[in-house]
Amino acid sequence: LIQDRCRNMGLARSPKDIVELENKVAELEKKKKKEYSSFSAAFMHYQKLGILYEALNKPMKTLVYSKKKIELLNANIQMTEILPYSTLFVAELEKVFNLEFTLGFYDQLLDSFETLQELSSKNPGSRKLMQVSLFSLKFNSCMRTGKFEAALKHAQKIRSFYEEMDFSETLEIRRNKLILECAVANLALKNYQAALKNVDELLMGSASDLSSDLYYFSQILQVLVYFEKGDIELLLYRTRAAYRTLYRHNKLHRIEKFLLDFLKKENSDGWDKKAETQVFTTLQTNLAQFFKSYPEEKKLLQYFDLNAWVESKIAKCTMADIIEARHAKLFASAGGKQLLKAITSLDSGH
Repeated sequence: LIQDRCRNMGLARSPKDIVELENKVAELEKKKKKEYSSFSAAFMHYQKLGILYEALNKPMKTLVYSKKKIELLNANIQMTEILPYSTLFVAELEKVFNLEFTLGFYDQLLDSFETLQELSSKNPGSRKLMQVSLFSLKFNSCMRTGKFEAALKHAQKIRSFYEEMDFSETLEIRRNKLILECAVANLALKNYQAALKNVDELLMGSASDLSSDLYYFSQILQVLVYFEKGDIELLLYRTRAAYRTLYRHNKLHRIEKFLLDFLKKENSDGWDKKAETQVFTTLQTNLAQFFKSYPEEKKLLQYFDLNAWVESKIAKCTMADIIEARHAKLFASAGGKQLLKAITSLDSGH
């Protein structure tokens, strides 16, 4: 019930949702380990807290409970042979890697990556699931480091695996998130038709079939694609439609309104290419102040690196250039070079 509630709500951004989840966390955190009557009770306690902290966008706390689950499974390794723990074990390994990446624990990344690679070769019963997770790690890592072309190649592999698997609600959510991120990669690579195709694929579903955050942000992303294409007429039309849809479903949060207001205002009389640098420099300053005033709105950055997009406009370069520069220090080290080779490789083995 907690997982379903958090999934339908998306990331908690309204004060009511935040307070509700924080109260639930406080209630669960009071429970002591001695109250766990079994392995399953302990695991589900950690699971509930991990889901709640994830919805509250607290990566450090989410990582703590993901590691607790992995420690518990390693101490009861026989449980990893049965459902649902066989799939949850893989999911937690993947989550730990992504959280370590988010938090900048780069020295631990290669070990986490190699652990999943080893499991992928040693567990024929769940090999397909392991390979999906492995390519998902590669995809997410490439997206975070600006290796968008490699990311799209990994996405093709993941989608081919999905076609061979029994589809579940969880897999559908993962597939939809993958499609949205492919749209972001195609936007960054200036593959505008491919980006619009990805967005259309999401919008053809109903909001109830999609994770709400993904469904509603895809409408913002569609407007950004039209901006990049220079299609002002469609941009203004889709901006009005996005306003209505998000407002009607209580999803017009501050950052969504901020972005739509910017795009509408700056394009109402046609985009002034000569003033672009100044416009985006002002936007960068305003965004910094906005996120300082409303830090909870940074949650949107999980779906789209807005800061990198704005910076690329000012520097007259690509989003990939900006994002890759951020990770130059990571990939300059010996371990970083190994990691870069691992995440860009299309091979599922060592």
